[in-house]
Amino acid sequence: MRDPKKTLEELLEKRVITGYNIFDRPLERQTYTFILSNLHETGAYMEDVEKDLKSQGYSHFVPFSIRNRDTVFHWKPNYNIRDSRGNLWINLRIRDKNNYLDLGRYAGKTLPQSGVSEEYCRQLVGETKGYEIALFSDEREEIVNLASLFIIKSIEGLFSWRDAYDTPFILIEGLDEDLEGFERVKGYSLFKEGKECFFISREEIPENLRADFVQKTCFVNQSFFHTQFKPTKDI
Repeated sequence: MRDPKKTLEELLEKRVITGYNIFDRPLERQTYTFILSNLHETGAYMEDVEKDLKSQGYSHFVPFSIRNRDTVFHWKPNYNIRDSRGNLWINLRIRDKNNYLDLGRYAGKTLPQSGVSEEYCRQLVGETKGYEIALFSDEREEIVNLASLFIIKSIEGLFSWRDAYDTPFILIEGLDEDLEGFERVKGYSLFKEGKECFFISREEIPENLRADFVQKTCFVNQSFFHTQFKPTKDI
């Protein structure tokens, strides 16, 4: 088996993917799965999501799972390096190839606010820790209803969950037909040593790099899709 970390880094460097996740355990998948995930590392995000779930009654009868994750992703100029109190994110690291930036040198909330060019920011790779909230159901209608309830949260500029880096990411597994407000993507998983590596791509990844990955069809919210992928086929 090819070293999965080497494969993931190669895909990231070639910009075939915008990022990847390594979870502390495989997901306990059922027929339909609704996943709320984002670049975040505070309990405030979890509190806001749980509040919205409870307001709809879903947390009382739809089982859900929380997985810890390590996330590696292309950095964006608008991403914050500090929280609302001005403190650096505890788990955030940013690298230029293999050299990590000393984030304490940058006083701004974002790197451009500290004089770093946006062009240089787009060459950087971020690393952080967070978690994923997954809800399961054997009923397609329940998952579709959840998608409808939460799609408004993913509209860029309107999201209200605290401490989110960017547009919230909603992922749905198990559907066959298209769903309004969502785009079809390729999901790739690799299971090793009790952990799961996972990423999404707009197109199939090169055959020589996907041999060890399990491929499946997933749906992501359109607002996230359009912030991550170019509108052309060439990604």
